[in-house]
Amino acid sequence: MGLFALAAGGIAAWSMQHYLGSRIADIEASHRTPTVLRLVAAFDITAGDPVSDSTLAVAEVPQPWAASDGLEPDHFGQWEGAVFVRGLNAGEQVLATHMRASAPPTLAATLAPGRRAVTIVVDDMSAQAGLLQPGDRLDVYVTLEQHGARRTHLLLTGMRVLAIGSRAMPREETRQEDVSTLTLDASLREATRLIAARQTGTLGAVLQNDPAASISDRLPTLSADVQLALGLMTPAKAQVPKQIPVLYGNDQHSAGLPPPSQLPFGAGEALPW
Repeated sequence: MGLFALAAGGIAAWSMQHYLGSRIADIEASHRTPTVLRLVAAFDITAGDPVSDSTLAVAEVPQPWAASDGLEPDHFGQWEGAVFVRGLNAGEQVLATHMRASAPPTLAATLAPGRRAVTIVVDDMSAQAGLLQPGDRLDVYVTLEQHGARRTHLLLTGMRVLAIGSRAMPREETRQEDVSTLTLDASLREATRLIAARQTGTLGAVLQNDPAASISDRLPTLSADVQLALGLMTPAKAQVPKQIPVLYGNDQHSAGLPPPSQLPFGAGEALPW
């Protein structure tokens, strides 16, 4: 009987301990605050610092304290390379309003030294509107009113396209788009031709692919008439005398006079007058 009573007491003590342990675990669980993962500042951050894996960290934040617009770790790829617009303390939750996407490079930054970006209005580009991409090369033609007729001349060749309308980046898919302006990468002389032609005639462009063309080939020779029409040559420079005047002494005569060897007097002779 004594052994039985001892065993019954041990079982009762173990049951009570197990019951108390379960109750304590239930009570702790009911009071435990759930947490969520959020992006936080890895250290004190100042405005202008880049957003990178070294400036951000992942931390468990109690769910009631987590900002509703706080960024989760999966959001990091969307903001990598951005910059902070305000300072943050170490451990502070990062919000989308704390960051700004880095500005894309300006068009001027893409130009090589000495190059110019010239925007022109082109005529009838609808046929290749969906095919043209920044980076393509074009031949540029100008159509002028000359001698009562419209004549088209090759103005420039192999001109690189910087932008189509307001789009400066290539597009993966091909789709129809309205093309009225092109921005071209030009030298100073090429830019002068483009601006003169833009003010005087109608410009057209033809897509080409000639990687062997040299820079010197981009400036085709223009006739004097075309240069006059574009304002690239003054009338005085365009005039060529029909005959070279012949001078005898201080008098100017027609080139039709006989040469000195056929005159009825020789060098050193006294003239009768």
